[in-house]
Amino acid sequence: MRILVYGAGVLGSICALRLSTAGHDVTLLARGERLVEIRSNGLRLVEYASGESRNANVSLVESFGADDRYDLALIMMQRQQAIESLPTLARNRVVPTFLFIGNCAAGVGMYAKALGENRVLLGFVLSGGYIEEGVVRYGERDGVIPTIVGGSALALGEVAEVLKGAFGSVEIDSDIEGWLTTHAATIVPLACALYSSGGDASRLSRTRDGIVLGIRAVRELFEAERRLGIKMKPKMVRTMIGLPEPILAFLMSRSLRNPEVAFGLRHALVARREMLVLAGELRELVSRARVSAPYFEIITGWIDPSKPPLSEGNRAIPLEWRGVYFAAIGAFILLIVLWRILM
Repeated sequence: MRILVYGAGVLGSICALRLSTAGHDVTLLARGERLVEIRSNGLRLVEYASGESRNANVSLVESFGADDRYDLALIMMQRQQAIESLPTLARNRVVPTFLFIGNCAAGVGMYAKALGENRVLLGFVLSGGYIEEGVVRYGERDGVIPTIVGGSALALGEVAEVLKGAFGSVEIDSDIEGWLTTHAATIVPLACALYSSGGDASRLSRTRDGIVLGIRAVRELFEAERRLGIKMKPKMVRTMIGLPEPILAFLMSRSLRNPEVAFGLRHALVARREMLVLAGELRELVSRARVSAPYFEIITGWIDPSKPPLSEGNRAIPLEWRGVYFAAIGAFILLIVLWRILM
């Protein structure tokens, strides 16, 4: 298949590598310094855990014309960049399918209006990383990068098979918009919590107030989704909703000390503009649901890089212990019932 990867950031580079390795004819669209880097040194990637260096054999272009022919175009850009690219994409009536891979909290509407609903798919690649000195450092697990795709485009099945051959694992989600909205409702507050500690995951792990603000903001957004009837898909939902706040804060503090978690969060440091756009889309969600979201408003204030970070170690916000009390009471009642049965 002849595939255009529109965007040469971390995810675009990963997709170009995977698709070309799977035998597809891949063209990568890059601009500016990134284009110069790839032209000079090739498309170079290093897998984080193994340290294995990989090179991709792809063609390079720096523009997308109205008559350019590809079987599939993967739009691999931050949300605001994807929106800005729509006039250019819409001029091309030849490409049959556009797959937008990345964050989105407002559904397919804007993309479908510009390109036609039967030409648009949405998806997400569960990997991340950063670019350092022209080299993309990224993560995968056992050679597999889980990928999710969905939409009403006619080519959904064919595209899913192409992606499965490249990434090793693909899920077709009939409610991809719900999945992406829930994902955005999770990552935006957590990215902002990271900003509240100056972008340092280790520092955030020691600053309970930043973690608590992030947790409460996520829960506010989940409540908005629940009221609007949005099916919340990512697995993290059960954890964020089900665990009492003190336990969840403790577990998040511990996880932030994990080097792999800190590595995965590095993308947020170069995505403030995207977080700003996504925060605006989530604010619309909250407005439609008519819920109160004060913690979301507090935490998103740190998208502004001029806002001073929280003092390291801040623990001024009291934890909500009610869930722990209920769990303890439930366990006590269960023990009494078991005791009576056994006696």
